[in-house]
Amino acid sequence: MCIVILLFTSNTLFAHGELTARINTKTSQISKDPLNATLFYERGYLYQQHKEYKKALKDYSMAKQKGYVNKVLYYRIAETQKILGNYNEAMLAVESYFEIDSKDIKIHKIKAQILSDQRKYNEAIVSYDFVLKNTIDLRPDNIIEYCNIVLAVNPNNYIDALKVVEFGLEKVGQYSFVLLDKKIEYLSALGKTEEVLKQYNYFIETSERKENWYYIKAIYLVSIDKKYDANIALQQAKISIQLLNPRFQQTPLIRQLIAKIKELEKSLEKWKKLQNCKSR
Repeated sequence: MCIVILLFTSNTLFAHGELTARINTKTSQISKDPLNATLFYERGYLYQQHKEYKKALKDYSMAKQKGYVNKVLYYRIAETQKILGNYNEAMLAVESYFEIDSKDIKIHKIKAQILSDQRKYNEAIVSYDFVLKNTIDLRPDNIIEYCNIVLAVNPNNYIDALKVVEFGLEKVGQYSFVLLDKKIEYLSALGKTEEVLKQYNYFIETSERKENWYYIKAIYLVSIDKKYDANIALQQAKISIQLLNPRFQQTPLIRQLIAKIKELEKSLEKWKKLQNCKSR
């Protein structure tokens, strides 16, 4: 774990160090060509990546003053102002972008995100609806973000959230485990136990590694008070582990799973003994 943290830290420091060097290079270029609007935009974007947002906005403003007309400038301004929580300024940048191009999907998406941050969820849904209907290569995270906005309007509106997930599965593909997992979450919230179990069985049938899905299914079965069925799922999980290559059985993840299975088995055994005492 320490090695992973050190590697992540060193990579982050390297990335920031590289950005600093590029900023310095861009600053040198600007000093030689101070009327070049593109250089100010480019340095502004480097500052934005370096998380120096006020400096980024200053450079974006200079780029605009010097005649930089590319619509991407307004997108970057909207991004930066959103990060800073300056939502009115962010929306002004969005509107400037719309004057150049009102059909670009990414500007509708950031508009939806800005509105969502402002808790203007109904307006955000309108903007995100445009994104979903017009994006050719939808990603699961687009669908989930839209679902989060739907549930922000009404935390109990799992029916509409589920419809969005179904739409996403049609667009992204029926094998998106991220969306299928979200589907299970919403079905569970709606109390549709048979459909939830159907989804878990689907995961089990289509996965090469079944042990974890059996365990997750067992947890769900316990939650809906089907403890006998949960015990069966645990035994299936144990069998699946036994069928693994011995070297896989010794991995930390499998050892953790075995410990969790044993813990749940103990809980079920206590419940079984209690039931037997009550029946006497």
